Amino acid sequence: MPSSIAQLDLDRQVAIFQDRLSRVTGSDEMSQFTDPEVVAKLTDTYLARNQIAQIQATISPAQTALILLGG
Repeated sequence: MPSSIAQLDLDRQVAIFQDRLSRVTGSDEMSQFTDPEVVAKLTDTYLARNQIAQIQATISPAQTALILLGG
């Protein structure tokens, strides 16, 4: 989230966080993180997105297209 979020009212910050959490995990409840399966899924999603970002930072869009096309 952008650093400018700190300038917002606390209730608005919570609402934004809950909305993003819901989009990523399907629930806006923090209690979901007591379930090891939910934590494992979130961890896997984070790691996959991080790896994709690293790949995109090191290769060109044309190279990405060739990889996806199997060339």
